[in-house]
Amino acid sequence: MWFGWGCFSLFTYFKFKQGAHKPLLITKKKLSFHLLMILVIILCTGLGFWQLERATEKTILLEQIRQGRLHPESANELLQQIRNAQIRPYAQYRVSGYYQSQYSFLLDNRTDNGRVGYHLLTPFLLATPSLIGQTDTPWLLINRGWIAAPRLRGDLPIINTPTGLVEVQVQLNLLQPIADTEQLDLKWPLRVQKLDLTQFSEQIQHSLLPYEFRLADAGQAGVALAQPARPALQPDQHMGYAVQWFMLALVFSLLWSYPLWRGYIPLNR
Repeated sequence: MWFGWGCFSLFTYFKFKQGAHKPLLITKKKLSFHLLMILVIILCTGLGFWQLERATEKTILLEQIRQGRLHPESANELLQQIRNAQIRPYAQYRVSGYYQSQYSFLLDNRTDNGRVGYHLLTPFLLATPSLIGQTDTPWLLINRGWIAAPRLRGDLPIINTPTGLVEVQVQLNLLQPIADTEQLDLKWPLRVQKLDLTQFSEQIQHSLLPYEFRLADAGQAGVALAQPARPALQPDQHMGYAVQWFMLALVFSLLWSYPLWRGYIPLNR
C-alpha cells in the first residue's frame, strides 16, 4: 500500500514536470535515491509479512504442544518415529522405565527467578514390552528440571532419585550440535557445561537417544522443578516485530513521497 502510494507520487511528479513543458531529466544521484527507497520499502514490507507468517506458525506450534500435553504418545510410537525419522520437536510421550540413579549430570549455569542452580539429567531405561531382553537399546536422557546449587561451589546438590519402575510424561527437545568436547571431572554426579550426548554415552558406557527428554510438569516421578521447553518467541512478539517493520515501511514511504508532492503542489499566497 505504502509502496504504491510512493510510486503514485513519483508518477504524478514526473507527469507534472512533463506537463510544464520541461524536459524530464533525472540525474544518477536522484535515480539511485529512488531505487534505494523502493528497495528499502519492499524489504521492510516483506519482513513485516514474514513476521506475520512466523506468528501464525508459532500459534499452530503452541496448539500442537498443548494437544501433545493432553494426549501424549506411547514409547512404542516414539521408537517408531525415530526409526522412520519422523521426530517432532516438543512432542510428548508417556513412558515407563527405570532411572539409572548411579549416573546423573548437572548442567551448569541454569537459573530460576535469579537463583543459581543446575538442570538435573538422569539416564532412563525404557521398560517397553517390545524391548524386554534387549541389552543394546539406547537409554533416554531425562531432564528432571532445575535444582538449586549449594552455597559453596565445591559442593554438589543432594539428589533423590526414585527406585523401581516409574511412569513419566516427557517432552522431546532437539539439541544443537556440539563443536568441541569439554574436560569432565569424573565424580558423580558430573557437572557439565553443555549437553554432549556422545560424551555422556562414553561416560556411562551405554548409548543414549540423541535427544533431550524433559519432564512435562511437576506431577512426574523424580521431578525437581520442571522446565519444559517452549519456542523462544511467542506469537504476540512476532506480531510486535511485524508492526515495527510495517511502521518503518510507512515512514520511508512518507520520506520518499513528501518531497515529490512538495515540489509541485501549488501554495496559496
